[in-house]
Amino acid sequence: MARVAGLETRLDVCVQPGPEITFKADVDQLEQLLINLVRNAVDAFLASHLAATDKLSSVEQSAASSNGVVIRWDADAEHVALEVEDEGTGLLNPANVFTPFYTTKTNGSGVGLVLCRRIAEAHGGTIEIANRTTGSGCLVKVILPKCTHHLLQVHQ
Repeated sequence: MARVAGLETRLDVCVQPGPEITFKADVDQLEQLLINLVRNAVDAFLASHLAATDKLSSVEQSAASSNGVVIRWDADAEHVALEVEDEGTGLLNPANVFTPFYTTKTNGSGVGLVLCRRIAEAHGGTIEIANRTTGSGCLVKVILPKCTHHLLQVHQ
């Protein structure tokens, strides 16, 4: 999780530590899933704050005073939950988020979330995307079983 957060250079992504977890998964595929989700979250945060301020310095100040984008994880006896939360404007059309080639981004392709869903499902898991119930923005939850294909260790 920390490695994926560190790949994002446009905004400091807050990593909220969870429990140390070991579970089986394809590391490369889960990293790609998380990269896509974090990139979308940062895009949403920056777009909403740039639209509101039209000043990069204001975005930087706003990012410094909020979490902007937060990633976290948790687990129970059978599942691992990965979450990516942003303080953007939220979903305009939640029904279409997994529709191939549907995008609201100017330069988007509409395949990122479809790929994320396929990766989650290939691991026997699910992905849920919804507007946050408190504050603005979006919350993405990826729920994976602890037993899948390859070994992945999640830590700070």
